[in-house]
Amino acid sequence: MSFIIDKQTLNDLEIPGKKGKRSVQSLFNETKTKGGAEQITELFQYPLDSAIAIKKRLDSFKFFSELDEQFPINVVNLDLAEQYLLNTDERTLLNREKDSFLQGIKDLIQPNSQNQLLILAIKAILIIGKELDVFLKKIEKRALTSVFGETFLELESLRDIIPVCENPKWKQLTEFDRYFRFEKREHLLRLLTLIYSLDVNMTVPRVAKIQKFVFPTVSDQSGSVLEIQGLRHPHLKGAITNDIIAGCDENLIFLTGVNMAGKSTFMKSFGIAVFLAHLGFPVPASRMTFSVFDGLLTTINLSDNLSVGHSHFYAEVVRVRKMAEFIQKGKKMVIIVDELFRGTNVKDAFDATVAIASAFSKKDTSVFMISTHIIEAGKVLGESHPTISFVFLPTIMKEGRPVYTYRLLKGISSDRHGMLIVENEGILELLNNNHRKI
Repeated sequence: MSFIIDKQTLNDLEIPGKKGKRSVQSLFNETKTKGGAEQITELFQYPLDSAIAIKKRLDSFKFFSELDEQFPINVVNLDLAEQYLLNTDERTLLNREKDSFLQGIKDLIQPNSQNQLLILAIKAILIIGKELDVFLKKIEKRALTSVFGETFLELESLRDIIPVCENPKWKQLTEFDRYFRFEKREHLLRLLTLIYSLDVNMTVPRVAKIQKFVFPTVSDQSGSVLEIQGLRHPHLKGAITNDIIAGCDENLIFLTGVNMAGKSTFMKSFGIAVFLAHLGFPVPASRMTFSVFDGLLTTINLSDNLSVGHSHFYAEVVRVRKMAEFIQKGKKMVIIVDELFRGTNVKDAFDATVAIASAFSKKDTSVFMISTHIIEAGKVLGESHPTISFVFLPTIMKEGRPVYTYRLLKGISSDRHGMLIVENEGILELLNNNHRKI
C-alpha cells in the first residue's frame, strides 16, 4: 500500500514543480544532470509509508552529507552517452572499412557527421568510466561500511564493463561501438541510472545545507508522534519559527487567530514538513521526530465546483468525508483543515466544527490540525476534550493598527480586530460621505 495523498493536498502545499511557480520541489531542483532532475520528480510523486525505506533514504543522504564530495562525472559526456545508447539501429554502426585508403579519402572530402557523433559518444563513455573509477577508489573505504555499500559494489561492477583506453584507434572504436550499444547496452543504461541517483544523493544534502534544513528522525514508538522544533515555511526568508508537538496524548491541534495572523502559512509549513519527512528528505526545521503515517490530506485552498453545482460548503463536507473514510478504515493519517466549514452560516459552522473536532480527537492513531475563526467552538471543546491542544497566533495593536507576531502561543485567540481594520481603511467614512467629488 502506498502513501495516501491526493492532488488537492499537493496543490495546497505547493509541492509540484510547476514551471514558473514556486514549489517545494523546486528547492531541490539543483541536480547537475537531467537524469537526476527526473529522479527528483519521480521521488516527489511517491512518498514512503515504510519506516525502513525512509530510514534507508535518510541514511543515504546523511552519508553523502558527511562525505562532502563533488559530483565526479562530466555532465556533457553523460548526455552524449545517453543519446548514443538510445540508438539501436545496426545500420549506424561504425564500419571497419574506414581503414581503407579509399574510405579515408572520401571522409577527407566529405566528413561523416554521424560517425563523428558516434566517436564522441564512445569516447564520452570511456571518460565516464575513468572518472567513475577515480571517484569510487576515493570513497571505497567509507562507502563499503555504509548504507551506500550495496550500490557502491554495483557501480564498481558496472564500471568494469567499460574498457580502459586513452586514445582508441579506428578498429577499437568500431569494436567499442557494437560492444556498448548492443552487447552491454542494458548494463550501461543501468550504470547511467545509478550515476543519476548519485547526483540526487549529492544534491539533496547540498540543498539541505544551503537552506538550513535538518534530517528528521523516525520514531520507534508504537504510537503516533510528531514533534517539530524551529518549523518554518521553506519559501519565506527570515521567517519566524515555531515549535509544535502532537501525538497520542494530544492528537488534535486547534488553531485560532485573526485573518493575516499566519494560520494558513503555519499549516502549510506543518504539512510540508510531514510530506518531506515521508520522502526521507530534509525538512525546514531545526529538529523533527516523527512516526510514519499512512497518508496526508489537507483542505487549505478549497474552491467551489461549479461544473457539478457544488457549493463551497458541500465541497468541504465531501472533503471531510473522504478524510473520515480513510480513518474509519484504520489508516494512520495526518489531516490538516484550514477554516473548517467556513462556507456556511455561523451557527451551522459552530455545531459542525464542535462535532467533527470532537470525533477527530478520539482517533489517537492519527494527527489533526484544524483552524477556525469560531473561537466559541474552541471554548466548548476545551471543557471536555483533553486530547485537543489549543494554540493561536496573536495580534498586537500598535497605534490603532494590527501587528502580527507569527509566534505560536498556547490557548485560544481572543483577538477581534476586523471592525477596527474596516474603520482604519475609511470604508464607512467613504460610504457615509454625502458629498461626491466630480
